Amino acid sequence: AVDLFDRASVEAMGELFVRLLDAVVADPDRPVGGLDLLSAQQLDELVYRHNDTALAVPDVTMPELFERQVAARP
Repeated sequence: AVDLFDRASVEAMGELFVRLLDAVVADPDRPVGGLDLLSAQQLDELVYRHNDTALAVPDVTMPELFERQVAARP
């Protein structure tokens, strides 16, 4: 469906599928959830580049935050 996917996306999905098949063949008893499917570059990009979670967190409990939100937007 060329209206849904470009060539690069389809090639990436194909590479991921081949990686999945290789991993299953290499260790057929391993649960699928335990297979490493991402390349080192993809894992680095996902974990470190797109997951920047360094932000200030208030020193209060979750119920206190909830109460604040309820008071602000009843």
